[in-house]
Amino acid sequence: MTPQPESEPPIREPIFNVPIVVVATVGVLILVHAFRMLVLTDDQDVNFLLTFAFIPARYSADVGIAGAFPGGFAADLWTFFTYAFIHADLMHLGLNLAWLIPFGTALARRFGPWRYILFMLVMAAIGALAHLVTHLGEMEPMIGASAAISGAMAAAMRFVFQPDGPVANWRERSGFHGAGLRSHGCSQPVPGTGCGAELLGNLVPTVRGRDAFAGRDAASNEGQGHHGCGSEHRRGRKRLP
Repeated sequence: MTPQPESEPPIREPIFNVPIVVVATVGVLILVHAFRMLVLTDDQDVNFLLTFAFIPARYSADVGIAGAFPGGFAADLWTFFTYAFIHADLMHLGLNLAWLIPFGTALARRFGPWRYILFMLVMAAIGALAHLVTHLGEMEPMIGASAAISGAMAAAMRFVFQPDGPVANWRERSGFHGAGLRSHGCSQPVPGTGCGAELLGNLVPTVRGRDAFAGRDAASNEGQGHHGCGSEHRRGRKRLP
């Protein structure tokens, strides 16, 4: 009787295959929103927004207006980043997470955790700068991670559809060339909209040339970014004074 060859144990694939750094990003966004909704009072939440949301009036030439915001000079710097961790409501948060998880995953696998974090922070800051330039002196706060996520989407378009990319076969079958995953053009602006922030977030990562975030092998990547824009939302149940 010949011995039967031992069968190899089946390979078990994880149910969720999302990098830890993306899971951590999702967790932080949810925790910040839960903290605002469940812990802060209305007055405390207004003060929280004044301190951490991005408000163009902070940078007004009028010292009386600019100096009225809490946090001082430090907040003038950190709000370029902290606004991206704040969301208006569950729908705003949920939509951003729905786009962050797939495109953040592609980016984190390509860049690694630290370059992913740096990239997302840079895109958030560029989005805030775009909003500042287009809304000088405005009192309405801008909040939401859409600028950073739009940057991640545009950056991912540069490599996921390449011949050796993760969805190359689907691209060949469908004729899709990496444009228009999100809506074309801008939604109707509302107070607190971040449309300019999203557009610049889409544009910056699609510039040709060596990709400083992705490393050496990204210099040869060819791809097309999409150009779409949703809108940021402010929290509906409260208005800033």
